Parts: sequence; C-alpha cells; structure tokens
Amino acid sequence: MLHPRNILLTAGVLLLLVGGWFSWRNSHPALSDAEQITATLENLRLAVEDRNSKHFSSFLADEFTWNGQNKSEIQSAMNGAFLQFRDVTANITGLKVSVDGEKAIAAGKYSFAYKPTPRASSEASLGDFKLHLVKRDGNWLILKADGGPNISQ
Repeated sequence: MLHPRNILLTAGVLLLLVGGWFSWRNSHPALSDAEQITATLENLRLAVEDRNSKHFSSFLADEFTWNGQNKSEIQSAMNGAFLQFRDVTANITGLKVSVDGEKAIAAGKYSFAYKPTPRASSEASLGDFKLHLVKRDGNWLILKADGGPNISQ
C-alpha cells in the first residue's frame, strides 16, 4: 500500500509539471501560419547546409515538382550533389509569405555557395524562388517550386 506522503509528493510533482507546461504555453503562443512557413524554410535551409537530402525532402509534398522533376528525382539529385559538396552555405533574403487558408506562397531570393572538392575555391549561385505550399496535418509542405539561378551573374 502506498504511503499518503508518497501520494502527496507524487501529486505535487505532477501539479508542478502541469503548471510549468501551462506557464510555458502561455508565454510561447502558437506561431502564425506565416511564421510556421518561415520556420519551415529555415529548417530547409539548415538541411541544405547539413547536406542532408532525407531531411531536405521531408519538407516536400509527395507530389512536389520543380522544373519537370518530382520529389524522388530531386532527392536522388540532392544525394549525389551532397556527396560532392563541401563547406555549404545557403541563405534566404527578402522572404514574402502570403497565406490563403491551407495554401500559401513564399517568394524571395536565395544564395548558395559550396566547394566541389575540399581544396577547390567556392562556387556560388544566386537566384529567385517562388514556393507553393500546402498545409497537411498541421505541417506546411512545399508542393511546387519555381525559379532558379539568375543567369545574368
């Protein structure tokens, strides 16, 4: 049989945990859809810098397309590229997010730099992007990407 002191101690600890969670929840309100999309793109950027094609593709919807390629083709291409890239940096600037219910568009500019081999000099690419996103099970996924490197550079 449980001792009453142990029951009170356990109940007190549970109350502290629940109270702490509610306190944290009140001081950290849920992100807006635009903030969630911005966070998703930041995580996508970090996946590129980490050269992690599996994590990268986790932000893509199953029916994702870009320049006639589907999600599987993009992941295969990223696998090969990430095996070769070194010292990867990726940045997003001028991000504009427009949300319409369960759909959104995010557009901006990107910069991407890497070394093709450890001793090579860096190669860089700058471009514009437009992403079409869809919200599924509370997560924003990229459905379609438009844009690419700016040729004039």
